[in-house]
Amino acid sequence: MSLIEEKEIVRVIFDRPERLKDKIIKEVAFTLKINEKEIVNLICTPEYIEDLAVGYVYSQGLMSNIHQVEAIEILENNIINIKLRDFTAQKLQKEITTSGEKSLKIIGENYKVLDINPYTEVITPNQIYELANRLFDASILH
Repeated sequence: MSLIEEKEIVRVIFDRPERLKDKIIKEVAFTLKINEKEIVNLICTPEYIEDLAVGYVYSQGLMSNIHQVEAIEILENNIINIKLRDFTAQKLQKEITTSGEKSLKIIGENYKVLDINPYTEVITPNQIYELANRLFDASILH
């Protein structure tokens, strides 16, 4: 599966929007299941899917070590099924609906909300372009 697709985009050049075609990184929706039980929907690049799935399951505390993995299947309809030893649905403390949902709730529960005045600092378009270019230069795949 190709990692790149061509799409119509809007690029802003010198404060002027311009429609053009560009190559972008493809993102695909996958449904992650453990022992046939749906766990989460992931939106990701279609590369290293098995590694992503195992890492996600481990980082969520749904398995304690790699030796619990009996099999990983990637099905044609974008379903990733991991067969785990010693897994019960009780290990799920709450329903996880998206890959970012849990981390967003953790931020709200564990961190103080900062009182930020949005008018204290102004960021210019050139600063945004500069920061974006620095990010692109540092990225292998973007």
